[in-house]
Amino acid sequence: YGFSLGGRYYWNTKKPWFPFVGVMGTVIRQDAIRANVFEIGPNAFVPNYPPVGFLTLQKKKILWGGTLQMGADYQLSKFVSLTLVAGVQYTPRARRSISKITVNNAGFPPPGEKTISCQDNRNLWSVPFMASLKFTL
Repeated sequence: YGFSLGGRYYWNTKKPWFPFVGVMGTVIRQDAIRANVFEIGPNAFVPNYPPVGFLTLQKKKILWGGTLQMGADYQLSKFVSLTLVAGVQYTPRARRSISKITVNNAGFPPPGEKTISCQDNRNLWSVPFMASLKFTL
């Protein structure tokens, strides 16, 4: 889950248009990525999936992102305006993580240390567009 907080700077060049620029910071809390890992057994004819172990592939993380916006409010009446916004948004993801697990059972898979790797999605750059009605009381 995440939270965003920001502000806009308005200036008025010609009524009924009110252009603005905005900046927003985002904090995303990404929970830990956990998995119960199994390995394919040695006999292909009889499915056998011995457990390797339960492990955390990635610890929980706090990720920081943000948005830069520009747009305008068009005042339809004294209390109603149309807002048009375009922006550039950065959404971070956790970096690549490698986890090691020790297998202690006898037999298959052989005991020892195994390395399991995972990778989250890449960092995301997007260009959001928004149109909304704003009611001022």
